[in-house]
Amino acid sequence: MLVRVDHALFAAINGLAGRFLPIDYPLRGFASDYLAPVIMSLLLLGLWFSLSPRWGQNKAAVMTAALALGLANLAVKVLNWSYFRNRPFDDVPVSLLFYRPTDSSFPSNAAAVGFSIAMAVMLHNRRASRIFFLMAFLFAFSRVYVGVHYPLDFLGGMTVGLASGYAAFVLLRWLEPWPSRLLSLAQKLYLA
Repeated sequence: MLVRVDHALFAAINGLAGRFLPIDYPLRGFASDYLAPVIMSLLLLGLWFSLSPRWGQNKAAVMTAALALGLANLAVKVLNWSYFRNRPFDDVPVSLLFYRPTDSSFPSNAAAVGFSIAMAVMLHNRRASRIFFLMAFLFAFSRVYVGVHYPLDFLGGMTVGLASGYAAFVLLRWLEPWPSRLLSLAQKLYLA
């Protein structure tokens, strides 16, 4: 039943691909392995070097995001080792606007990466996290739109990402005072 719903949602979303070029090109760009991750990285760099009154929270957000990203990628790798799901273009008719990845479709690594960073930032700076959540959503949704992930892959990756962001937050709190000492060292070396 769940697979049928997943396939139906995929058909509805991907069925729009290739019909309207002003939508296809931006979503194809967001689906790439580079655009959203580079934008999110630059935003994190901006948070790291910001001079706002929240500079301490922003630096903590960036440290948490870096750890969350590592945890999300580890979780996706473990899940891929234990479960392989075909890509949509292997199973159903697809309007493919992207290259054909060969790894497991579930969970979406794009969703895991984007939402892990967004969640990490949200736990320190809610206002700044809005743009990160928007980028994470566009990155993951566009991968469904271009035909390389099912909606359930999106939800699975989002779950992994949110959990990884929260786990990184808890882990860094548990490791205190080491993260603060690392930040002090970075400041002394003019890296923060």
